[in-house]
This record gives sequence, C-alpha cells and structure tokens, in this order.
Amino acid sequence: MDILRYEERPVTTMEKPKGGEGVLELTAILRDASLAGSTIDKFNIGKLEVGHGLGWHRHEGNTETICILSGIADYTGNDGKHYTLHAGDCTFCDNMEYHSMFAAGDEPLTFIALIVNKV
Repeated sequence: MDILRYEERPVTTMEKPKGGEGVLELTAILRDASLAGSTIDKFNIGKLEVGHGLGWHRHEGNTETICILSGIADYTGNDGKHYTLHAGDCTFCDNMEYHSMFAAGDEPLTFIALIVNKV
C-alpha cells in the first residue's frame, strides 16, 4: 500500500506545453505511475491559468483520458472541432490522434490526465 499525502505530491511545471501558451502545472496523483501498472505513463492533476493551454499535438504510442475538475476548457478534438468542456466532462484521445486544450472562462482550469501506453 502507498499513501501519498497532498503536501508530499511532486509538482512540476511545463513552459509552453506541447507548443501551447503559458505554463502547465502538474501534480502527481501517484508517487510513481508505474505502481498502478506497467501501461500507465502519467497520472496527474493539471492546472492551467486562463488563456494558458496545451498546443495541438499527437499521441504516438499512448492514449490520454482527461476529466475536467473545475473551470472551462476550450478543447479541440482530432476532428478539428472545438468543444466547450465543464466540470465532470471527460475526453479520450486515442493513439495517433491529435488534440489541444486551453483554459477559457474566468477561473483556472483543473483536470485529471491519465496517459496510458498502447500495448
């Protein structure tokens, strides 16, 4: 069993994430994502300030599931269409697909991101 207290969680930041704008703050949900299984690559809580976001990028060799916790997201799916996402909404980006996401609205965007290696 592994308990990771909130104050012990590793936090990292990415400048201009995936070619996007601003800074992405990532807080680990697990100390080591591999503890949950060999196919999990990353399992984080992400935070983007308003106007910041992940640029258009492709997932190669993995998939990504995103669940919005708070705030509003402007999400562009592989189909090139824009979608407005709210708390509780989830997305799935499959292997070899593209997507992007930016924080819209008046408050920061907080979400869970689970990246799983394709086997």
